[in-house]
Amino acid sequence: MRVREIGIIVGSIPIICLKFESEDISTDEDLHTMHNISKCAYISSILTFAERFGSKVEYFESGKQHIVFNKNTIENKQKKQMDIYTYLIIEKEKNFEKLLEKKIRPFLEELLSEFKSQYSYQVYAEVSQFQDFSNIIEQKVKEKLK
Repeated sequence: MRVREIGIIVGSIPIICLKFESEDISTDEDLHTMHNISKCAYISSILTFAERFGSKVEYFESGKQHIVFNKNTIENKQKKQMDIYTYLIIEKEKNFEKLLEKKIRPFLEELLSEFKSQYSYQVYAEVSQFQDFSNIIEQKVKEKLK
């Protein structure tokens, strides 16, 4: 399984976005930041839209990739419940359904649970405080998805 990207979104804010393989060759940091914000807002909007009409979305599939989601809630510093998503982008796989059940879904659930245990009751707009969790994600990807 070739992992392209993994991330965590809280209330449409990209908390963590790790790219393992990217077609984007730009080195402009502001452009990367705007791309991540736009992408996370888009993902949150699509998932919220689908849920409003009664169907939970677990993944999207394109000609080249699978984008898998796991959703939960987390409390911020003001004790308000916010939506939190983990997402994983992988290259298209023939045996995707099997991977989804055996590896991907448990991986995203574990990742989300660990993030919540470490970072509940935070101000999520201050994303720099979550950088240490990127190392945990990288290690878990190496252990469980490669």
